[in-house]
Amino acid sequence: MSSGNSDWTVKTKGSSSSPTAVYLAKNDSPYFAKGVAYSPVPVGGSFHYQPQIGDWFYGPWTIIAKRDMPKMKSLGINFFRTYSFWWWQVTTDINTMRNLDQKSPISSEPFNERTDFFSSLDTNDIDIMIGIGLDGGNVFDGANKFAYMNFYLQTAEKLASEYGSQPSVMGFSLANEQNQAPRNSKAEVWAFYYLMRQRLQRGLGTNKKLTSIAWQNDPNLYNGNTYVDLSDSNIKTLPVDGSGSTGIDLQQAAKDLRNALVGNTPTDNSKVHVEQIISTICDVWGINIYSGMKTSLSTYETNVFKKSYYRPLLITEWGHPGTENQPVTTKGPSDGNALLADKDSAGMQTAADAVRDDIEVIDNYVKFVSGGTYFEWSDEWWKNDAYWAAIPKSQNDYLSKQILNWKKGDKTPTYQLDSDGKITFTNGIKGYPQYTFIWDGSEDPSWPEEGWGLHSIAPNGRQAWDNPWNTTTSAPYPADTLTPRNKLIDALMGRDAYTGKGYPMLETDYKNFVSP
Repeated sequence: MSSGNSDWTVKTKGSSSSPTAVYLAKNDSPYFAKGVAYSPVPVGGSFHYQPQIGDWFYGPWTIIAKRDMPKMKSLGINFFRTYSFWWWQVTTDINTMRNLDQKSPISSEPFNERTDFFSSLDTNDIDIMIGIGLDGGNVFDGANKFAYMNFYLQTAEKLASEYGSQPSVMGFSLANEQNQAPRNSKAEVWAFYYLMRQRLQRGLGTNKKLTSIAWQNDPNLYNGNTYVDLSDSNIKTLPVDGSGSTGIDLQQAAKDLRNALVGNTPTDNSKVHVEQIISTICDVWGINIYSGMKTSLSTYETNVFKKSYYRPLLITEWGHPGTENQPVTTKGPSDGNALLADKDSAGMQTAADAVRDDIEVIDNYVKFVSGGTYFEWSDEWWKNDAYWAAIPKSQNDYLSKQILNWKKGDKTPTYQLDSDGKITFTNGIKGYPQYTFIWDGSEDPSWPEEGWGLHSIAPNGRQAWDNPWNTTTSAPYPADTLTPRNKLIDALMGRDAYTGKGYPMLETDYKNFVSP
């Protein structure tokens, strides 16, 4: 059981100028993340619910964590990453965001809801990387970018100040897959990320936690061919908004970033390798790798590990689906009638062997790979495009209101039922979608993103089209039922036919390699 605080650091083996290994350490001991990506959205729920935006870790929803964490511990999983971890969002009137100070909106938000969640982490010896669900479209490309920047800067600092002292917190991931190509070479983008790091550090105070970003696996991000212009002439063109505590000065942030660059000083400030910039912002890199594991890790070795700005790597997403559409290759609703089902025995064996193959590749790179988070712990039905498209916007509004009423102790129903007993609203739209089948197939049969879990999920005590919040009791329905996909779990955790393989093998080889 974890207790007290925890210090997370990056260490090297061998010469600091040319190390033989770079690795993560928890309280000075080498740490290998035997992890999973964790976004346990219930059947009938959605990552888009407002205002929680993917947060299923507080208050009444800790029933999910209490279902999952003992299972994780029994399997040997010691780590997971989240994609979001907060309870507030950008206000409806975005113009009011431009002059936000530290009193709004975050001082009034419910940051006291997580005692049970963190207790479960500590009891089960599980550590986490808290994700910040950065909206890159609005932050980097939108008309109100400074308002959104301000919001996420507050987010980073508040999360760090609230949870940075928790022993189970490894650190914070500033974004997930926001590296669309035009942004990778923009000084403005990297100046903002550096500001986020600064605000995170301010929130942490003396707590020693790690900063990371999970990147989409774009080789142009780490193949040595992408540069950022941090010259004085370019920095002068960067935008500045406001002043003082609510101002955002990207020119100064870019200068601070340039002065803080880790590794050798660039010979030309107008052509700074983007890898050096990322290694300055991030203590540990994160890359989501779904194909080309060997090529990706070899490229990282050449252009990050073997450079003066070396950093350890977490493979922040990787894995293989355990499901497929039935009939195979056909579409689910609304363009077709396919169902989504577990692969047959032979197909599941092929997927498990693919997991094994990836692990054997990773084993050759434990000199800088400090673990990973397999995608993912459990299925996410909401990712079915047809399903999400069928949900009226009023569902978001309804669930938000119910949860807020629960927080306020108001259990008065705010809905109406039609003659079928289904929730309706003043416009007559049904509040929750009727599934065409119990489990609709994916619109894209080549990438059934809703069915990548180590466990399938099924509603418990309700129907698939019911909301996970029980409006009668003003509490959640029982947590969904998990069914393990044992062959995938065996391959990942080194069980049965894969004994001696999996995460346990990687952890042993890693610690043997990096230990002094």
